[in-house]
Amino acid sequence: MKPAEIQPPPLPADRGAALRAAAAAEETTVRTSGASPADLPLRAGVPRPDGGARHALQSLGFLLGLMLLAWVALRFELPLPPCPLRALTDAPCPFCGSTRTFAALARLDFAAALRLNPLVCVGAIAAAVVWLLMLWRGADRGRRMTASWTKGTAWKWLLAAALALNWLYLWFHLPR
Repeated sequence: MKPAEIQPPPLPADRGAALRAAAAAEETTVRTSGASPADLPLRAGVPRPDGGARHALQSLGFLLGLMLLAWVALRFELPLPPCPLRALTDAPCPFCGSTRTFAALARLDFAAALRLNPLVCVGAIAAAVVWLLMLWRGADRGRRMTASWTKGTAWKWLLAAALALNWLYLWFHLPR
């Protein structure tokens, strides 16, 4: 059965029932035709959920919230908990300086953010770019982006090496 052959049910007075009926019809169509929901034509009055764009907006909002929280905490000199590893061993953890890094990013002071914790700075900027790309790509296709580089183990080794190099950098360059 082709997606064009299925007719949506007539819209009842209850809008919620219409949306549920349309979703059930779409699910049946996808199951029988092998097509994905993104390949089906849009029906008038029935919005297609865009999980990719919603997820990207929530994640980007979380990142911006962390930056704002760090900026407020440092601006108003709120007491912050010390790093447990540094308190016990006087050695920085791989993420020491992250609060100051997020505060510097909130001020758009990229040089200071990079100096305080390069891995967190690059990671936060890369995450923001990826999330913006997810919004841009997800908004016009109605689906999430999938990264082909996450298949395999090479990226895990690169991440572990970046974490180790960042830790060495912090060991010698992080202000005490």
